Amino acid sequence: LVAKTPSWAETLWVYWQPTNQVLYSVAGRLTLETWRGLSGRAPPAFDERIVRLPAFVAALASVLVLALLLAEWGFPRAGVGAAFLLAIHPWAIRFGADGRSYSFVIGLAALAALLLTRALHSGAWSRWWRYGAVVFAMLWSHLFSAYLVVTLALGAAIAVLGGPGSARTKRAQLGRLVVVNAAAVMLVAQLMAPNLAQTGQWRGIFIGDVETAHLTLPALGHLWSLASVGMEAREPEVPERAPGLYPSLADAPWRYAVVLGVMPILFALGVLRLWRLDGAQRWVALGLASGIPLALLFNWINQDQWYPRFGAYWLPVTTGFAVLGLDVLLERLHFRGARGARVRSVGMAAGLVAFQLFAWPQTQVHLTRPHTPSREVAQLFERGLGPGPGRGIRAAFGNVDGDIVMAAYDPWLRVPTDAAEVRALVSEARAAGVPLVLVYGHPDRNRRTRQDAMRLFDDRTLFREVATLDAIEVEHLMRVLELRSPGGREEPHGD
Repeated sequence: LVAKTPSWAETLWVYWQPTNQVLYSVAGRLTLETWRGLSGRAPPAFDERIVRLPAFVAALASVLVLALLLAEWGFPRAGVGAAFLLAIHPWAIRFGADGRSYSFVIGLAALAALLLTRALHSGAWSRWWRYGAVVFAMLWSHLFSAYLVVTLALGAAIAVLGGPGSARTKRAQLGRLVVVNAAAVMLVAQLMAPNLAQTGQWRGIFIGDVETAHLTLPALGHLWSLASVGMEAREPEVPERAPGLYPSLADAPWRYAVVLGVMPILFALGVLRLWRLDGAQRWVALGLASGIPLALLFNWINQDQWYPRFGAYWLPVTTGFAVLGLDVLLERLHFRGARGARVRSVGMAAGLVAFQLFAWPQTQVHLTRPHTPSREVAQLFERGLGPGPGRGIRAAFGNVDGDIVMAAYDPWLRVPTDAAEVRALVSEARAAGVPLVLVYGHPDRNRRTRQDAMRLFDDRTLFREVATLDAIEVEHLMRVLELRSPGGREEPHGD
Protein backbone atom coordinates (compact mmCIF):
# COMPACT_ATOMS: atom_id res chain seq x y z
CA LEU A 1 0.00 0.00 0.00
CA VAL A 2 1.41 3.37 -1.03
CA ALA A 3 0.00 6.49 0.62
CA LYS A 4 -0.45 9.30 -1.88
CA THR A 5 -0.42 12.74 -0.32
CA PRO A 6 -2.63 15.14 -2.30
CA SER A 7 -0.86 18.13 -3.73
CA TRP A 8 -1.79 21.61 -2.61
CA ALA A 9 -3.18 22.16 -6.10
CA GLU A 10 -5.68 19.36 -5.42
CA THR A 11 -6.57 20.83 -2.03
CA LEU A 12 -7.20 24.24 -3.55
CA TRP A 13 -8.76 23.44 -6.88
CA VAL A 14 -10.21 19.94 -7.14
CA TYR A 15 -13.97 20.52 -7.33
CA TRP A 16 -15.40 17.21 -8.48
CA GLN A 17 -18.42 17.95 -6.31
CA PRO A 18 -19.38 21.15 -4.48
CA THR A 19 -18.20 20.04 -1.06
CA ASN A 20 -14.65 21.33 -1.35
CA GLN A 21 -15.24 24.46 0.70
CA VAL A 22 -11.78 25.72 0.03
CA LEU A 23 -10.87 27.78 3.07
CA TYR A 24 -11.84 24.88 5.29
CA SER A 25 -9.92 22.41 3.13
CA VAL A 26 -6.82 24.57 3.64
CA ALA A 27 -7.37 24.91 7.40
CA GLY A 28 -8.17 21.21 7.87
CA ARG A 29 -5.10 20.14 5.93
CA LEU A 30 -2.83 22.46 7.91
CA THR A 31 -4.10 21.12 11.24
CA LEU A 32 -3.76 17.51 10.05
CA GLU A 33 -0.21 18.02 8.81
CA THR A 34 0.71 19.85 12.02
CA TRP A 35 -0.68 16.94 14.06
CA ARG A 36 1.30 14.44 12.01
CA GLY A 37 4.47 16.46 12.46
CA LEU A 38 4.06 16.93 16.22
CA SER A 39 3.07 13.32 16.84
CA GLY A 40 5.65 11.79 14.54
CA ARG A 41 3.00 10.05 12.45
CA ALA A 42 3.42 9.70 8.71
CA PRO A 43 0.72 9.61 6.05
CA PRO A 44 -1.80 8.03 5.84
CA ALA A 45 -2.18 8.55 9.65
CA PHE A 46 -5.51 10.32 10.07
CA ASP A 47 -7.83 11.56 12.80
CA GLU A 48 -11.03 13.30 11.81
CA ARG A 49 -11.15 15.09 15.18
CA ILE A 50 -7.98 16.93 14.16
CA VAL A 51 -9.43 17.80 10.76
CA ARG A 52 -12.58 19.13 12.47
CA LEU A 53 -10.58 21.27 14.90
CA PRO A 54 -10.81 24.50 12.82
CA ALA A 55 -14.61 24.25 12.92
CA PHE A 56 -14.54 23.98 16.70
CA VAL A 57 -12.25 27.00 17.04
CA ALA A 58 -14.42 29.00 14.64
CA ALA A 59 -17.54 28.08 16.63
CA LEU A 60 -15.95 29.38 19.84
CA ALA A 61 -14.87 32.60 18.09
CA SER A 62 -18.41 33.09 16.74
CA VAL A 63 -19.75 33.28 20.27
CA LEU A 64 -17.42 36.16 21.13
CA VAL A 65 -18.05 38.00 17.85
CA LEU A 66 -21.83 37.90 18.29
CA ALA A 67 -21.50 39.41 21.77
CA LEU A 68 -19.30 42.20 20.37
CA LEU A 69 -21.74 42.85 17.52
CA LEU A 70 -24.75 43.42 19.74
CA ALA A 71 -22.66 45.47 22.16
CA GLU A 72 -21.57 47.62 19.18
CA TRP A 73 -25.22 48.19 18.39
CA GLY A 74 -25.90 49.27 21.96
CA PHE A 75 -27.18 46.06 23.56
CA PRO A 76 -24.43 44.65 25.81
CA ARG A 77 -26.81 42.58 27.98
CA ALA A 78 -28.49 41.09 24.92
CA GLY A 79 -25.03 40.49 23.46
CA VAL A 80 -24.03 38.32 26.40
CA GLY A 81 -27.35 36.48 26.22
CA ALA A 82 -27.08 35.95 22.46
CA ALA A 83 -23.52 34.64 22.83
CA PHE A 84 -24.71 32.15 25.43
CA LEU A 85 -27.65 31.11 23.24
CA LEU A 86 -25.36 30.58 20.25
CA ALA A 87 -23.01 28.52 22.43
CA ILE A 88 -25.81 26.15 23.51
CA HIS A 89 -27.77 26.18 20.25
CA PRO A 90 -27.87 22.60 18.88
CA TRP A 91 -27.39 23.70 15.28
CA ALA A 92 -24.31 25.73 16.21
CA ILE A 93 -22.96 22.78 18.21
CA ARG A 94 -23.48 20.54 15.20
CA PHE A 95 -21.58 22.87 12.86
CA GLY A 96 -18.84 23.27 15.45
CA ALA A 97 -17.98 19.61 14.83
CA ASP A 98 -18.65 19.57 11.10
CA GLY A 99 -15.57 19.33 8.90
CA ARG A 100 -16.87 21.98 6.51
CA SER A 101 -17.02 25.76 6.36
CA TYR A 102 -20.40 26.32 8.00
CA SER A 103 -18.99 27.36 11.38
CA PHE A 104 -16.65 29.70 9.49
CA VAL A 105 -19.50 31.54 7.76
CA ILE A 106 -21.51 31.78 10.99
CA GLY A 107 -18.71 33.70 12.68
CA LEU A 108 -17.71 35.60 9.56
CA ALA A 109 -21.29 36.80 9.00
CA ALA A 110 -21.38 38.36 12.47
CA LEU A 111 -17.86 39.73 12.04
CA ALA A 112 -18.77 41.26 8.68
CA ALA A 113 -21.72 43.08 10.25
CA LEU A 114 -19.51 44.31 13.11
CA LEU A 115 -16.74 45.60 10.83
CA LEU A 116 -19.21 47.13 8.37
CA THR A 117 -20.87 49.04 11.20
CA ARG A 118 -17.49 50.41 12.28
CA ALA A 119 -16.47 51.24 8.70
CA LEU A 120 -19.66 53.24 8.15
CA HIS A 121 -19.11 55.16 11.37
CA SER A 122 -15.41 55.79 10.80
CA GLY A 123 -15.03 56.07 7.04
CA ALA A 124 -11.33 55.19 7.33
CA TRP A 125 -9.83 53.06 4.58
CA SER A 126 -8.32 50.71 7.18
CA ARG A 127 -11.79 49.90 8.52
CA TRP A 128 -13.12 49.30 5.02
CA TRP A 129 -10.26 46.97 4.08
CA ARG A 130 -10.86 44.90 7.21
CA TYR A 131 -14.45 44.50 6.13
CA GLY A 132 -13.32 43.58 2.60
CA ALA A 133 -11.02 40.89 4.00
CA VAL A 134 -13.97 39.30 5.81
CA VAL A 135 -16.08 39.43 2.64
CA PHE A 136 -13.27 37.61 0.83
CA ALA A 137 -13.04 34.99 3.59
CA MET A 138 -16.81 34.41 3.52
CA LEU A 139 -16.90 33.89 -0.23
CA TRP A 140 -13.84 31.65 -0.19
CA SER A 141 -15.39 29.64 2.63
CA HIS A 142 -18.76 29.09 1.01
CA LEU A 143 -20.02 30.67 -2.19
CA PHE A 144 -23.59 30.62 -0.90
CA SER A 145 -22.62 33.54 1.33
CA ALA A 146 -22.68 35.72 -1.82
CA TYR A 147 -26.31 36.53 -1.01
CA LEU A 148 -25.24 37.95 2.34
CA VAL A 149 -22.49 39.98 0.69
CA VAL A 150 -25.12 41.52 -1.59
CA THR A 151 -27.60 42.37 1.18
CA LEU A 152 -24.90 43.83 3.44
CA ALA A 153 -23.70 46.00 0.56
CA LEU A 154 -27.25 47.18 -0.16
CA GLY A 155 -27.82 47.94 3.49
CA ALA A 156 -24.56 49.89 3.68
CA ALA A 157 -25.43 51.86 0.53
CA ILE A 158 -28.83 52.83 1.97
CA ALA A 159 -27.18 53.83 5.25
CA VAL A 160 -24.71 56.08 3.41
CA LEU A 161 -27.28 57.69 1.11
CA GLY A 162 -29.78 58.28 3.92
CA GLY A 163 -27.25 59.27 6.55
CA PRO A 164 -25.64 62.56 7.51
CA GLY A 165 -22.73 64.14 5.66
CA SER A 166 -22.03 66.10 2.52
CA ALA A 167 -22.46 64.74 -0.97
CA ARG A 168 -18.68 64.46 -1.27
CA THR A 169 -18.45 62.40 1.92
CA LYS A 170 -21.23 60.11 0.73
CA ARG A 171 -19.53 59.58 -2.63
CA ALA A 172 -16.31 58.68 -0.85
CA GLN A 173 -18.07 56.18 1.42
CA LEU A 174 -19.92 54.58 -1.49
CA GLY A 175 -16.68 54.42 -3.47
CA ARG A 176 -14.92 52.60 -0.65
CA LEU A 177 -17.82 50.21 -0.28
CA VAL A 178 -17.63 49.38 -3.99
CA VAL A 179 -13.84 49.08 -4.05
CA VAL A 180 -13.48 46.66 -1.14
CA ASN A 181 -16.35 44.46 -2.33
CA ALA A 182 -15.01 44.43 -5.88
CA ALA A 183 -11.52 43.59 -4.65
CA ALA A 184 -12.85 40.69 -2.56
CA VAL A 185 -14.92 39.30 -5.44
CA MET A 186 -12.06 39.67 -7.93
CA LEU A 187 -9.62 37.89 -5.62
CA VAL A 188 -12.06 35.02 -5.00
CA ALA A 189 -12.73 34.77 -8.74
CA GLN A 190 -8.99 34.53 -9.42
CA LEU A 191 -8.36 31.96 -6.68
CA MET A 192 -11.40 29.85 -7.53
CA ALA A 193 -11.28 30.10 -11.33
CA PRO A 194 -10.27 26.41 -11.69
CA ASN A 195 -13.02 25.43 -9.23
CA LEU A 196 -15.67 27.43 -11.02
CA ALA A 197 -14.61 25.98 -14.36
CA GLN A 198 -15.54 22.52 -13.06
CA THR A 199 -19.06 23.44 -11.95
CA GLY A 200 -20.61 22.76 -15.33
CA GLN A 201 -19.33 19.19 -15.20
CA TRP A 202 -20.37 18.27 -11.67
CA ARG A 203 -23.63 20.16 -11.63
CA GLY A 204 -25.38 17.85 -14.08
CA ILE A 205 -23.87 14.74 -12.50
CA PHE A 206 -24.56 15.81 -8.93
CA ILE A 207 -28.13 16.98 -9.42
CA GLY A 208 -28.86 14.06 -11.73
CA ASP A 209 -27.57 11.51 -9.23
CA VAL A 210 -28.82 13.00 -5.96
CA GLU A 211 -32.47 13.58 -5.28
CA THR A 212 -32.78 17.34 -5.58
CA ALA A 213 -34.39 18.98 -2.59
CA HIS A 214 -36.34 21.92 -3.96
CA LEU A 215 -37.56 24.72 -1.74
CA THR A 216 -41.09 24.05 -0.47
CA LEU A 217 -43.21 25.30 2.41
CA PRO A 218 -42.24 22.30 4.59
CA ALA A 219 -38.60 22.98 3.71
CA LEU A 220 -39.00 26.56 4.93
CA GLY A 221 -40.51 25.29 8.16
CA HIS A 222 -37.64 22.85 8.53
CA LEU A 223 -35.11 25.67 8.07
CA TRP A 224 -36.86 27.80 10.67
CA SER A 225 -36.97 24.89 13.12
CA LEU A 226 -33.24 24.32 12.78
CA ALA A 227 -32.28 27.99 12.79
CA SER A 228 -34.50 28.92 15.74
CA VAL A 229 -34.14 25.93 18.11
CA GLY A 230 -31.72 23.58 16.33
CA MET A 231 -34.16 20.69 16.17
CA GLU A 232 -35.27 18.68 13.16
CA ALA A 233 -38.91 19.18 12.23
CA ARG A 234 -39.22 15.49 11.38
CA GLU A 235 -36.75 12.62 11.10
CA PRO A 236 -37.21 9.94 8.42
CA GLU A 237 -39.22 6.90 9.48
CA VAL A 238 -36.96 4.06 8.40
CA PRO A 239 -36.40 0.57 9.88
CA GLU A 240 -32.87 1.52 10.95
CA ARG A 241 -34.14 4.28 13.24
CA ALA A 242 -34.30 3.21 16.88
CA PRO A 243 -37.42 4.58 18.67
CA GLY A 244 -36.79 7.67 20.74
CA LEU A 245 -33.16 8.18 19.75
CA TYR A 246 -33.68 11.01 17.28
CA PRO A 247 -35.78 13.85 18.72
CA SER A 248 -37.84 16.06 16.43
CA LEU A 249 -40.77 18.46 16.67
CA ALA A 250 -43.08 15.75 15.34
CA ASP A 251 -42.30 13.54 18.35
CA ALA A 252 -43.83 16.09 20.74
CA PRO A 253 -46.33 18.35 18.93
CA TRP A 254 -46.34 20.88 21.79
CA ARG A 255 -42.88 21.90 20.61
CA TYR A 256 -44.49 23.52 17.58
CA ALA A 257 -45.97 26.16 19.90
CA VAL A 258 -42.44 27.25 20.78
CA VAL A 259 -41.03 27.07 17.26
CA LEU A 260 -44.00 28.64 15.47
CA GLY A 261 -45.24 30.86 18.31
CA VAL A 262 -42.70 31.99 20.89
CA MET A 263 -39.60 32.18 18.68
CA PRO A 264 -41.22 34.18 15.83
CA ILE A 265 -42.62 36.67 18.36
CA LEU A 266 -39.21 37.18 19.97
CA PHE A 267 -37.59 37.45 16.54
CA ALA A 268 -40.12 40.06 15.39
CA LEU A 269 -39.62 42.10 18.57
CA GLY A 270 -35.88 42.02 17.92
CA VAL A 271 -36.37 43.25 14.36
CA LEU A 272 -38.62 46.10 15.54
CA ARG A 273 -36.08 47.13 18.16
CA LEU A 274 -33.28 47.19 15.59
CA TRP A 275 -35.45 49.22 13.23
CA ARG A 276 -35.42 52.00 15.83
CA LEU A 277 -31.64 52.26 15.74
CA ASP A 278 -29.78 55.04 13.97
CA GLY A 279 -29.13 54.66 10.25
CA ALA A 280 -25.91 52.65 9.95
CA GLN A 281 -26.75 50.11 12.64
CA ARG A 282 -30.32 49.68 11.43
CA TRP A 283 -29.40 49.02 7.83
CA VAL A 284 -26.47 46.76 8.61
CA ALA A 285 -28.75 44.72 10.89
CA LEU A 286 -31.37 44.42 8.16
CA GLY A 287 -28.67 43.55 5.63
CA LEU A 288 -27.44 40.78 7.93
CA ALA A 289 -30.98 39.48 8.35
CA SER A 290 -31.82 39.60 4.61
CA GLY A 291 -29.09 37.35 3.22
CA ILE A 292 -30.99 34.09 3.70
CA PRO A 293 -34.38 35.50 2.54
CA LEU A 294 -32.67 36.66 -0.67
CA ALA A 295 -31.10 33.21 -1.09
CA LEU A 296 -34.49 31.58 -0.56
CA LEU A 297 -36.08 33.87 -3.13
CA PHE A 298 -33.50 33.04 -5.79
CA ASN A 299 -33.70 29.35 -4.97
CA TRP A 300 -37.49 29.39 -5.29
CA ILE A 301 -37.30 31.21 -8.64
CA ASN A 302 -34.66 28.86 -10.05
CA GLN A 303 -35.90 25.70 -8.27
CA ASP A 304 -32.29 24.96 -7.52
CA GLN A 305 -30.81 22.49 -5.05
CA TRP A 306 -31.50 23.38 -1.42
CA TYR A 307 -30.29 21.98 1.87
CA PRO A 308 -31.07 23.60 5.24
CA ARG A 309 -27.36 23.80 6.10
CA PHE A 310 -27.00 26.40 3.34
CA GLY A 311 -28.78 28.71 5.79
CA ALA A 312 -26.19 28.23 8.55
CA TYR A 313 -25.05 31.85 8.46
CA TRP A 314 -28.54 32.91 9.57
CA LEU A 315 -27.71 31.69 13.09
CA PRO A 316 -26.30 35.03 14.32
CA VAL A 317 -29.60 36.56 13.19
CA THR A 318 -32.01 34.03 14.72
CA THR A 319 -30.13 33.84 18.02
CA GLY A 320 -29.21 37.52 18.28
CA PHE A 321 -32.61 38.87 17.28
CA ALA A 322 -34.54 36.44 19.50
CA VAL A 323 -32.49 37.36 22.56
CA LEU A 324 -32.90 41.04 21.71
CA GLY A 325 -36.66 40.45 21.54
CA LEU A 326 -36.53 38.88 25.00
CA ASP A 327 -34.58 41.90 26.19
CA VAL A 328 -37.32 44.17 24.83
CA LEU A 329 -39.94 42.27 26.83
CA LEU A 330 -37.84 42.46 29.99
CA GLU A 331 -37.44 46.21 29.54
CA ARG A 332 -41.22 46.49 29.71
CA LEU A 333 -41.10 45.38 33.33
CA HIS A 334 -41.52 48.48 35.47
CA PHE A 335 -38.45 48.15 37.62
CA ARG A 336 -35.89 50.92 37.76
CA GLY A 337 -32.35 51.35 38.93
CA ALA A 338 -30.24 48.50 40.30
CA ARG A 339 -33.31 46.41 41.04
CA GLY A 340 -34.50 46.69 37.45
CA ALA A 341 -31.08 45.64 36.15
CA ARG A 342 -31.09 42.59 38.41
CA VAL A 343 -34.62 41.63 37.38
CA ARG A 344 -33.77 41.90 33.69
CA SER A 345 -30.56 39.88 34.15
CA VAL A 346 -32.44 37.17 36.02
CA GLY A 347 -35.15 37.17 33.35
CA MET A 348 -32.53 36.81 30.62
CA ALA A 349 -30.90 33.91 32.47
CA ALA A 350 -34.29 32.26 32.99
CA GLY A 351 -35.07 32.52 29.28
CA LEU A 352 -31.75 30.92 28.36
CA VAL A 353 -32.27 28.10 30.87
CA ALA A 354 -35.74 27.50 29.42
CA PHE A 355 -34.24 27.28 25.93
CA GLN A 356 -31.60 24.81 27.12
CA LEU A 357 -34.25 22.61 28.73
CA PHE A 358 -36.34 22.74 25.57
CA ALA A 359 -33.41 21.89 23.29
CA TRP A 360 -31.70 19.45 25.67
CA PRO A 361 -32.85 16.26 23.86
CA GLN A 362 -31.17 17.52 20.68
CA THR A 363 -28.14 18.85 22.54
CA GLN A 364 -27.68 15.48 24.19
CA VAL A 365 -27.61 13.85 20.76
CA HIS A 366 -24.70 16.08 19.72
CA LEU A 367 -22.84 15.53 22.98
CA THR A 368 -23.11 11.74 23.06
CA ARG A 369 -22.93 10.63 19.43
CA PRO A 370 -20.41 11.06 16.64
CA HIS A 371 -21.21 13.31 13.72
CA THR A 372 -20.86 10.21 11.55
CA PRO A 373 -19.54 6.92 12.99
CA SER A 374 -16.85 6.53 10.30
CA ARG A 375 -14.04 5.93 12.78
CA GLU A 376 -16.15 3.49 14.78
CA VAL A 377 -17.03 1.46 11.69
CA ALA A 378 -13.39 1.35 10.60
CA GLN A 379 -12.44 0.09 14.07
CA LEU A 380 -15.17 -2.54 13.92
CA PHE A 381 -13.84 -3.72 10.55
CA GLU A 382 -10.33 -3.98 11.97
CA ARG A 383 -11.50 -5.96 15.01
CA GLY A 384 -13.48 -8.37 12.88
CA LEU A 385 -11.26 -8.72 9.82
CA GLY A 386 -7.84 -7.72 11.08
CA PRO A 387 -5.54 -4.86 10.04
CA GLY A 388 -4.46 -4.23 6.49
CA PRO A 389 -6.28 -6.21 3.80
CA GLY A 390 -7.16 -8.63 6.60
CA ARG A 391 -8.84 -11.93 6.00
CA GLY A 392 -11.99 -10.78 4.25
CA ILE A 393 -13.75 -8.15 2.16
CA ARG A 394 -14.91 -4.91 3.74
CA ALA A 395 -17.23 -2.59 1.83
CA ALA A 396 -19.16 0.66 2.19
CA PHE A 397 -22.27 0.90 0.05
CA GLY A 398 -22.82 4.09 -1.94
CA ASN A 399 -24.27 7.15 -0.21
CA VAL A 400 -22.53 6.35 3.05
CA ASP A 401 -22.12 9.75 4.61
CA GLY A 402 -18.44 9.84 5.34
CA ASP A 403 -17.31 6.93 3.16
CA ILE A 404 -14.35 9.04 2.04
CA VAL A 405 -13.45 9.59 5.69
CA MET A 406 -13.77 5.84 6.28
CA ALA A 407 -11.42 5.22 3.36
CA ALA A 408 -8.88 7.46 5.08
CA TYR A 409 -9.09 5.19 8.13
CA ASP A 410 -9.34 2.01 6.06
CA PRO A 411 -7.80 2.28 2.58
CA TRP A 412 -8.77 -1.35 1.84
CA LEU A 413 -12.43 -0.39 1.71
CA ARG A 414 -14.47 -1.43 -1.34
CA VAL A 415 -17.30 0.90 -2.40
CA PRO A 416 -20.11 -0.80 -4.37
CA THR A 417 -22.70 1.63 -5.72
CA ASP A 418 -25.58 -0.59 -6.83
CA ALA A 419 -27.16 -4.00 -6.34
CA ALA A 420 -25.15 -5.60 -9.16
CA GLU A 421 -21.87 -4.63 -7.52
CA VAL A 422 -23.10 -5.93 -4.16
CA ARG A 423 -24.00 -9.28 -5.74
CA ALA A 424 -20.55 -9.40 -7.33
CA LEU A 425 -18.93 -8.90 -3.92
CA VAL A 426 -21.10 -11.67 -2.44
CA SER A 427 -20.04 -14.05 -5.22
CA GLU A 428 -16.38 -13.06 -4.77
CA ALA A 429 -16.50 -13.66 -1.01
CA ARG A 430 -18.17 -17.04 -1.40
CA ALA A 431 -15.77 -18.12 -4.13
CA ALA A 432 -12.80 -17.20 -1.97
CA GLY A 433 -14.35 -18.54 1.22
CA VAL A 434 -13.75 -15.27 3.10
CA PRO A 435 -16.07 -13.05 5.17
CA LEU A 436 -17.81 -10.04 3.65
CA VAL A 437 -18.67 -7.19 6.00
CA LEU A 438 -20.58 -4.27 4.53
CA VAL A 439 -21.84 -0.94 5.88
CA TYR A 440 -24.36 1.51 4.53
CA GLY A 441 -25.72 4.85 5.65
CA HIS A 442 -28.30 7.35 4.34
CA PRO A 443 -31.07 4.81 4.95
CA ASP A 444 -33.88 7.09 3.84
CA ARG A 445 -32.24 8.15 0.59
CA ASN A 446 -30.99 4.66 -0.19
CA ARG A 447 -34.42 3.13 0.42
CA ARG A 448 -35.93 5.59 -2.04
CA THR A 449 -33.25 5.52 -4.73
CA ARG A 450 -31.49 2.13 -4.43
CA GLN A 451 -34.33 -0.24 -3.63
CA ASP A 452 -32.77 -3.34 -5.25
CA ALA A 453 -29.69 -3.11 -3.07
CA MET A 454 -31.76 -2.44 0.06
CA ARG A 455 -33.79 -5.61 -0.59
CA LEU A 456 -30.52 -7.50 -0.52
CA PHE A 457 -29.50 -5.92 2.77
CA ASP A 458 -32.88 -6.67 4.35
CA ASP A 459 -32.72 -10.33 3.34
CA ARG A 460 -31.96 -12.11 6.61
CA THR A 461 -31.04 -15.32 4.83
CA LEU A 462 -28.27 -13.45 3.05
CA PHE A 463 -26.96 -10.95 5.61
CA ARG A 464 -27.02 -10.77 9.38
CA GLU A 465 -26.88 -7.46 11.20
CA VAL A 466 -23.69 -6.87 13.17
CA ALA A 467 -24.50 -3.42 14.52
CA THR A 468 -26.33 -0.19 13.87
CA LEU A 469 -24.13 2.72 14.90
CA ASP A 470 -26.12 5.85 15.67
CA ALA A 471 -25.07 9.38 14.75
CA ILE A 472 -26.35 12.94 15.14
CA GLU A 473 -29.17 12.36 12.65
CA VAL A 474 -30.89 9.41 11.03
CA GLU A 475 -29.25 9.86 7.63
CA HIS A 476 -25.80 9.73 9.27
CA LEU A 477 -26.28 6.41 11.10
CA MET A 478 -24.52 3.35 9.73
CA ARG A 479 -25.75 -0.23 9.64
CA VAL A 480 -23.10 -2.96 9.52
CA LEU A 481 -23.96 -6.30 7.91
CA GLU A 482 -22.08 -9.58 7.51
CA LEU A 483 -22.64 -12.11 4.77
CA ARG A 484 -24.02 -15.36 6.15
CA SER A 485 -22.09 -18.54 5.41
CA PRO A 486 -23.37 -20.22 2.25
CA GLY A 487 -26.05 -22.54 3.45
CA GLY A 488 -29.13 -20.95 2.02
CA ARG A 489 -29.26 -19.96 -1.59
CA GLU A 490 -26.09 -19.94 -3.63
CA GLU A 491 -26.46 -16.62 -5.43
CA PRO A 492 -28.12 -13.45 -4.17
CA HIS A 493 -30.94 -11.88 -6.05
CA GLY A 494 -32.87 -8.67 -5.45
CA ASP A 495 -34.78 -8.08 -8.63
